[in-house]
Amino acid sequence: MYWVHWDQALTSYDEGGLNVESILAFNNALLLKWVWRFVSREGSIWSQIIRQTQVIPNNGLRVKLENGRNTCFRTNNWRGDSPLNIKFNRLYHLDLDGDCKVADRVHNGNWVWIWKRDIGPRNSASLQELIELLGQVSAADGLDRWEWTLTSDGIYSVSYSRSIIDGYLLPTDNIVTR
Repeated sequence: MYWVHWDQALTSYDEGGLNVESILAFNNALLLKWVWRFVSREGSIWSQIIRQTQVIPNNGLRVKLENGRNTCFRTNNWRGDSPLNIKFNRLYHLDLDGDCKVADRVHNGNWVWIWKRDIGPRNSASLQELIELLGQVSAADGLDRWEWTLTSDGIYSVSYSRSIIDGYLLPTDNIVTR
């Protein structure tokens, strides 16, 4: 009888393991699928209930901006790698309307803000960096929608998420089993 360490059993064939599927990775991938359904089906009743009671993480999710009417300028991840309030937190504390939508920030093709007070020279540099990140804006007729940033097609996949989770949790060295 051969004894195999559990990590070796879970590791893929390509990495020298037995390719037994990880229940932890499968569970996490299915939980992420619920997050995906939550953000991609905003109109559903259960989505509205959860929205009122929970905070949902943005990891791997980004908004594909169309008309900007459904995307929160500050807290939704729609430009860059994270929501803008993380990188430009000081500016958002000075912003009079921090919970506005992206469409509310655009007037005649330019970005506009209303500040609680003068932002000063220190924050002016940060504002310039933000404007450069935002770039030009053009309004479209479609609705904003969520994209899964970890795949090229923008659609969530349980199997791909599972492989990513396994990649973080399991050893990657080729393991000799005999």
